[in-house]
Amino acid sequence: MRLTPQLLTDLYGNVLIETVQKAAAGNRLNVLGSNEKNILIVVKSDSGAILPQPELTFLTSILTACKLRLEDVAILNWNTVAEKDYKEILHQLESRFVLLFDVTPLQFGLPMDFPPFQIQAFDTRQYLFAPALQKIQEHKGLKGELWTALKKLFIL
Repeated sequence: MRLTPQLLTDLYGNVLIETVQKAAAGNRLNVLGSNEKNILIVVKSDSGAILPQPELTFLTSILTACKLRLEDVAILNWNTVAEKDYKEILHQLESRFVLLFDVTPLQFGLPMDFPPFQIQAFDTRQYLFAPALQKIQEHKGLKGELWTALKKLFIL
């Protein structure tokens, strides 16, 4: 029997996925994933979890298409961050790529705004802003726009 990453996530998502807590100056960031490739994914969720299971499953399929694993990224629920200092977050996680889902560049604290699906370089990092994962999952056109942007971002 072959267990694909998607199947493992579906079966054991809350058990096998490591949650990493990064601390600096007493401020802990609760992220999902091991951040092995310094890719920060910022989401919004009111569910109490970092990301609800249906959205996590969808995000996992996106990562798999990009030849990435959950271990390669750090998923951060913007709603659970007490002190929203983007510079400190990026420093703690040593992020090289930042994907913002349903968190605008200005909400994240960047000194600029840019439209969805446009890759924006700033301060040695690459940023991509997109609508909420649930909205993308429900609209085929948005999935295509996200895929096009991710191919450019990760040079697939």
